[in-house]
Parts: sequence; C-alpha cells; structure tokens
Amino acid sequence: SNSGENLPQSVTFELADLVEICKLGIFLHGENNQNPKHLQISVCREQRPGVRQLGDDAFDVVVDAELEHRAGDHFFDCEHLSGAVLVKQPRGRYIRFAVTENFGGSGTYISKCYVFGSAVGGQRGQ
Repeated sequence: SNSGENLPQSVTFELADLVEICKLGIFLHGENNQNPKHLQISVCREQRPGVRQLGDDAFDVVVDAELEHRAGDHFFDCEHLSGAVLVKQPRGRYIRFAVTENFGGSGTYISKCYVFGSAVGGQRGQ
C-alpha cells in the first residue's frame, strides 16, 4: 500500500481461519524514504460480537522492530507475553501491520505483507 496520510499507519487483515503463526514479514520493493523504520505487528484471535471495529486493546504485539533501510524481505519470528508466559507461536485471525515511523517520507509504502503458519482445525476465532 502507498499512502500519504500521516503516521502512524496500519492495515488489518482478516484470515479465513484461526492460524498458529510462526513467522511474519513484509517486502519492500525499493529503498526510499517512505520505507518503514519502525514496525509493529499485532495479532487478535477474534472480534467480540457486536463490536464493529477491533480496538488496540484487542491485539497482542508480537513484533516490535526497527528496520534496516533496505529493499527486500524483512522476516520476524513472533512471540508475546501472556501474563508471565512467553507464547512462541501465537494464534490469530486478525493481523495488524502498523508503521509508526519511516525514513522521512510523507507516508509509507509496503509492497507485500506475509503471514506464515498453520490453520487451527475447525476453530474459527477461538
């Protein structure tokens, strides 16, 4: 996506099923000042009934990274703290990619977003 809106900017994807996520990433086509410098990726298992939009409190941050200023793939193993327990492969149905800072451009540009994992059989959002 390419947007001239002010930062932070985010996009949220709804997956068809609940997924146990092992790796997340983005692809940047070129090296320019609109490339993300700081990226947060968050997951959410389900949308509560009657809630029209998922709020920030519904998501767990699984990637919080400063990126190199370069084109190409940027991949991340994902994990988060659930209480005092470190969750290595969180489950999610909604994935939010949020750019909070870039390298000086007027917006942000990401060519591809990646989610790698396995569908959790028959469990939609649970």
